Amino acid sequence: MNELSKQAFDTDNFDLAAEILERSLVEEGPSTERYLCLGDSYARGGHLEKAFVAYSSSIQHGRVSPSRLHHLVASLVDTMAQRDETVVLKNLSKADIFACVICKSFWTEPVSLQCGHTFCRACLQKNEPSNCKTCGLSYKQERISLIKTNVLLVQTLEKWFPRELEAIQLKSIGSKCFAEERYLDAVGLFTEALSRVPSDHLLTSNRSAAYACLEQYDEALNDAELTISLQPDWPKGYYRKGVALSGLGEHEQAAYAYLQCLTLDQGVQTARAALAKSLHKILSPIEAEEHFRRSNSRPAYFQHAVTSLPQSPLSSLSAKSLEELKSSLHDSLAKTRPSKSSAEASEQKQETKSDVMSHLLNVDAVAATSSSFATFTVTDSYHHNLAKSNSLPSSSNSSPVLPRQRELKRCPSDQDVRRESGSRKRSNQDKIEPMSPTRCSTPIKLARPDNDIKYRKVSAELLDKDDFECSLCMRLLHMPVTTPCGHAFCRQCLDRVLDHSPQCPLCKSSLVEYLAERRTSVTEAIDSIIRVYFLKDYEERKVQHEEELAELARMGSEQQSEVPIFVCTLAFPKLPCPLHVFEPRYRLMIRQVMEAGTRQFGMCMALGDDESSFCDYGTMLEIRDIQYFPDGRSVVDCIGGRRFRVKERSTRDGYNTAKVDFIKDDVPSNPQEEQALTELHEQVHTKASEWFLSIGGAPRAQIVRHFGTFPALEQEPVRQTHGPSWHWWLCAVLPLDPRAQTAIIAMSSLKARLQALQRVLAYVSRQRGGAGAGSTAQ
Repeated sequence: MNELSKQAFDTDNFDLAAEILERSLVEEGPSTERYLCLGDSYARGGHLEKAFVAYSSSIQHGRVSPSRLHHLVASLVDTMAQRDETVVLKNLSKADIFACVICKSFWTEPVSLQCGHTFCRACLQKNEPSNCKTCGLSYKQERISLIKTNVLLVQTLEKWFPRELEAIQLKSIGSKCFAEERYLDAVGLFTEALSRVPSDHLLTSNRSAAYACLEQYDEALNDAELTISLQPDWPKGYYRKGVALSGLGEHEQAAYAYLQCLTLDQGVQTARAALAKSLHKILSPIEAEEHFRRSNSRPAYFQHAVTSLPQSPLSSLSAKSLEELKSSLHDSLAKTRPSKSSAEASEQKQETKSDVMSHLLNVDAVAATSSSFATFTVTDSYHHNLAKSNSLPSSSNSSPVLPRQRELKRCPSDQDVRRESGSRKRSNQDKIEPMSPTRCSTPIKLARPDNDIKYRKVSAELLDKDDFECSLCMRLLHMPVTTPCGHAFCRQCLDRVLDHSPQCPLCKSSLVEYLAERRTSVTEAIDSIIRVYFLKDYEERKVQHEEELAELARMGSEQQSEVPIFVCTLAFPKLPCPLHVFEPRYRLMIRQVMEAGTRQFGMCMALGDDESSFCDYGTMLEIRDIQYFPDGRSVVDCIGGRRFRVKERSTRDGYNTAKVDFIKDDVPSNPQEEQALTELHEQVHTKASEWFLSIGGAPRAQIVRHFGTFPALEQEPVRQTHGPSWHWWLCAVLPLDPRAQTAIIAMSSLKARLQALQRVLAYVSRQRGGAGAGSTAQ
């Protein structure tokens, strides 16, 4: 790529780069590099038809590595992955409560992240980038080893699903054999595991990989198609199918499978590399031996391929064909098994769908049906019965019995040249449904269900709600959370424990980091299990929790004027009151009023060292914001509200509560009283303003820092329930004894409060420079 075209390409001006390269080809002559760069520009610019012509020409002029087709691969994948509201490719299968979202199979060492979602430990360690596949929350890979396995989930799996755990153990041993290149042993172990759990797509996928390594590509394709039938929205199933088809020489269908994989997950780099190799095979000239072999059987094809391929390779690729391919992907995923009444129509539809790649990547009408672009058609049914075909041995037989060979069916067209081991269509008698995990005669329904959850049957004898009791409250878990040490508790119960000590109540592990992260997300897996298998008990527990919240919500309401009391200092209506909360009982109180939604509590001044003894009058505080510290302490931003008088004292969960009567100001009964009160209000406001302005610079700045600036006048101040803001501000900053301030709070007459403040202002005004107010503020 010359400098000008490179600059245009780097600035995403692909059309200009292609124009420069076209001119360069005319002026300087063809070369492998120029054709490659031209293909890259066409591909990135969305001109895929021209891109294929350019790439094919580059391969004809010299040696080209498949990795050099990465721009073509990226363009195809981007085109296929464009979001379309009418084509939804992900999350088409049921959500299994006991399955990992990443591998979509039964949990192996379940680990619950701080966001509340649970995955296999191995899946998390291999997951790149390190983001939760459900909610997107990022996590550090090095932290995964520090998070213990979820104890409750492990105990549940061991008790409810022993066969699945046996299959997991066999799969683990088989994976080790695979890593040691003992592929035949791996096949046997995967097959034995499938005898326990016939519907595990991971086992069929692993066995497909082992068969591919043994170069038994027919069997590998059988298992790949079975994997897709069991889990149609799992990318690796399509990758396995692509590998098997590549081994059979069906590179066009392999490319189609790799595109399906990358449509579901663009991050599968092995599929990108494999797609590049398949495209390279399709674009490459026919080797001499292949020419000779095909010419013996199909002279007409050989003559056409030799004469037409160099001139117009792959020229019919279009955006429309890509849209057709995208739609076919949706069909293959959304309808994994047709009904009996529509089987014939669905089979025909699958034939049409499988031909899309031919139209996508053909030379012309003849070359599209040649063996280099052979198509493979499959039905959407589950293709063979594992038991009938003896692909699953009995428990007494440890040696694997290989699946039956795929049946051959030649297309009647002379132009449809197929390799002997190439694409074939299955007969209708092979459409047998898989057996359920319990090995009963009921077939698994593979079509997408109306609901979003897959329910596994569990014997009633194994269901015991005591297994899901919180060890702190001894009740059924409600809003369960899981600690990094793997133990589960009710969220409210654990919060109360952490108010006193940052340690796990069971194993005494440090939960300092857990506390610092404010992990409050419910463990979704445990919560779902309780909802599904203990619904009645869950509803009863939910009612209990709601009743407790309702009782908290009633505190401070007009229906039941019982409020939690924070015993500390005086607070005033309409004035901010920041609090540093560190005592366990008040941490609990703040959390409970937040959970109940009231966001309010009372503030009273202590009358001595014993905080259970507090004054008879106080002010309600409303929480505006909370900032937490890593150790659980918090700074609570509050503002004063209603005043109250204490009638009866009590306690709840360690903190004080009180039944109260709320205080409201008396409203003037006639216009004359209102006029006189307004005049008094203006007089006192004027004197207060003059006093504040007379204070020296340093004391006044200190008052502003603690209590804010002098409040502005409000509309109709004499008719407000608790009076104007400025007079409460004045009450807070004047040099008054706390008992005098309490007496002012207790007054239900604005006139009486203004008169009291007027007397205090007259006193402090006689003091030199307002020193009394300044020193009090300090």
